[in-house]
Amino acid sequence: MLAVVSFASCTECPQETRDFLNIPSNVKCEVIKWKLDMWDNGTYNLSAQWSYYPDNRTLKEQGSIVDSKGVWKKDGRCLYVDLE
Repeated sequence: MLAVVSFASCTECPQETRDFLNIPSNVKCEVIKWKLDMWDNGTYNLSAQWSYYPDNRTLKEQGSIVDSKGVWKKDGRCLYVDLE
């Protein structure tokens, strides 16, 4: 059985991140929800979904979830992820 470690976070939506996720410039994007799952066999899955707030209390999800899979390796105390 594989062990998995999961990380989740939210960030803003700057142009560099929009470019990385291929979010069109005409799409509203105010926040991105991220989830990173790392398995002990050296593979990972990174998911992201962008959203915006039409008002101060409602989060409206946009587009579909972007998934990226790949491999990671540990070198001493550092982790390296292959972002193909």
